[in-house]
Amino acid sequence: MIAQYYICWYVLDEKHRFLLWCSNDKDYAFTEHDKVPVFRTQDQALAYAALKNMKIESEEPLLHDLDIVARWLGHPNAEHVDCSAFNAALNLFDDMSTAVGGKFDLDRKLTHKVYEKLFYGLNLPSVTRNRKQYVPSWTESEVHVLKQILTAGLDLFRASVSEKG
Repeated sequence: MIAQYYICWYVLDEKHRFLLWCSNDKDYAFTEHDKVPVFRTQDQALAYAALKNMKIESEEPLLHDLDIVARWLGHPNAEHVDCSAFNAALNLFDDMSTAVGGKFDLDRKLTHKVYEKLFYGLNLPSVTRNRKQYVPSWTESEVHVLKQILTAGLDLFRASVSEKG
């Protein structure tokens, strides 16, 4: 399969940045010298991709708001679990982990239920069809597991990026 390249947009510490995201057999962040280069603007990311002969798909990037994750980690609680932001962040962290050879996740037996609740909490039309909206109820134990996963993922993300320009 030929790799496809996309721009990935995120905000962390109130700074909007862009990285290159790749998809072929696996999804992963583009790395150079074991780091993920990040850019201040989308145009800088596109120029860098052109230098590397990467054809970027024309799809508009969606924002991954990692500040929502960081704020929640400061005060983790069941009432403010943002399924959309957390699910997107976990997918990004997983792709980052693949790129840099890291491992942020805990034992999948332990985390599977948390991942599943986040996913169903998205209420995607293909899943929710003709059903009531699903609003997950989080136990103290699940909040603890979610905090562990998000902390490890955010730590891995911060350690893996290297700002260009």
